[in-house]
Amino acid sequence: MAKNIINNIFILRFRRNGNIKPFFHKVFNSFMAFMLIFSLAFVTIETIDPEPVLASGEFSCANDDGAGYVFQSTWSSGTLSILRGSNDTSSTFTTSTIETFSSWSHNKIDEVNSLSITKDGDMYAILKRTNTSQVYFYKLNYNASGSGSATHISSVTSDLGTGDNNAATYYETESGGTTYKYIFTSKGFFNGNNKAIRLNSDGTYKVISVTISSGSTWASNKAKDYAWLEGSTSHDFIAYNSNTDDLLGATVSHSNIGTNSESISVALTQRANNVGSGIGSNSGAAMSMLDGVVYFLENNTGDLWKYDLANDTTTGNDSNELVETSDDFNNSSNTDGAGCGTHPVEPPAGDLVVSDPYQSTCSNGEATVRVDFTAYQTTMYYDLSRRVDLNDGNGFSSWVATLDGSSISAGSTATAGSSYTQSHGATVEFRYREGTSNPSNSDSYVTVSDSSDPNNVQSSRDHTGITLS
Repeated sequence: MAKNIINNIFILRFRRNGNIKPFFHKVFNSFMAFMLIFSLAFVTIETIDPEPVLASGEFSCANDDGAGYVFQSTWSSGTLSILRGSNDTSSTFTTSTIETFSSWSHNKIDEVNSLSITKDGDMYAILKRTNTSQVYFYKLNYNASGSGSATHISSVTSDLGTGDNNAATYYETESGGTTYKYIFTSKGFFNGNNKAIRLNSDGTYKVISVTISSGSTWASNKAKDYAWLEGSTSHDFIAYNSNTDDLLGATVSHSNIGTNSESISVALTQRANNVGSGIGSNSGAAMSMLDGVVYFLENNTGDLWKYDLANDTTTGNDSNELVETSDDFNNSSNTDGAGCGTHPVEPPAGDLVVSDPYQSTCSNGEATVRVDFTAYQTTMYYDLSRRVDLNDGNGFSSWVATLDGSSISAGSTATAGSSYTQSHGATVEFRYREGTSNPSNSDSYVTVSDSSDPNNVQSSRDHTGITLS
């Protein structure tokens, strides 16, 4: 993984003025040296987890470079395989099979389809059987050390009903300060057994039948999957009908949201026609990425086509709203797909900017020594260490790690050293390293000057150090 790893050494010199008698001068210096060494023993080393710890069964939504994962499911001979793909810093799309599921609570299985995944990495699917049209809702639990486990959510079976569901997506909305989360599923693009499964915060589920409020002519079983567009103000879902080469949109409406009497409807529209003709007649998976980007899979070849909400500005045909990419999954006739929608297609080119060291107001000959960190473009991770020279002739101490894998979200500033106190006459040096994921212990420190960085958050401060006054 390519990282932008920066080391910056800051020097803060404290000087003490005033005339005292030589004897008391020696006594005072000896006492202060002792106190400094004593205080260093109690310096707190703050450690922050480099990335959110995944709950049991969750799939990771992004690679180490910060690019989003997309997932493809393929069904064959009773086993559901989950493939994962993402771009690295060289824009190379790589895939691998990361999980398989072959143990189910039901027999006589026709297929497992309608793949979906939440922003937290919780994955779900719909199981269909050969001896009944009843459909079954499963949670797919990731196991890093072996085959995954599939949990049947039996509490929703009677309300989920019967049908030929093969499409699904995650969706959430905020109302009254509460975020409500759902899995939408149906036969194609709202062409039968249209359901929304509300994922309640207490771990329970509520199935809600979804009605079509307008545009029912755009419902189609040939648009075999659809994906949520978080933050869109024009339409919530996007689908591709590979028979007619149409892009189709759906906008969700709620009433009595969050209650047992909640109702949900969708308004369907055509977003574009005669686009993506190169996909052919069989596209069966839609995968959400960040910023309104969706990958559509061409089943016959495995090619991935990119829909970009930013280019979908009208209900007519817009330039580059659907284009073929060089990225590929597996070709399969029994497949589906999903994406968390939390990370971009390409790894973000983030930046971490650090201030000059600065001090608090002096008190009894002491002050805290601080530095500020600001992240740009994406969440940034960094390690911070420091060392001190007490100016007692022994030189600098060894480097002490004070922050390991700390993270800052884009546009935010964090201050380090608010409780780190030193006395006049001491020299303190800081160094750090950064990356879009937690810097590795094997990464070397590289010396560069932040004075050349135009984004420095403390540009008014002297880059060569500061003298206590």
